[in-house]
Amino acid sequence: MVAQLECLDLSMGVLGDEGAAALLDGQPLTHLKWIDLDHNFFSAPMEQRLREALEPSGVEVVMSEKGDQDEDEGEVFRYTAVSE
Repeated sequence: MVAQLECLDLSMGVLGDEGAAALLDGQPLTHLKWIDLDHNFFSAPMEQRLREALEPSGVEVVMSEKGDQDEDEGEVFRYTAVSE
């Protein structure tokens, strides 16, 4: 199924570095025209890793600044940008 995709929109979610690593370790995404990862929770090194893995293959990678997340005594709380 993944090989049939041209574009993938995972924006406005709660993906973090672990989720991004799973994306990179799964089926290759280098055939995509673009992937939208805007408004998620990636560290700067993971953002760089995503770009280095996909952009050389011609994939347009859309990412914004780090998402909004709150920390309370070591716990991290992530919120989707849009929900029902």
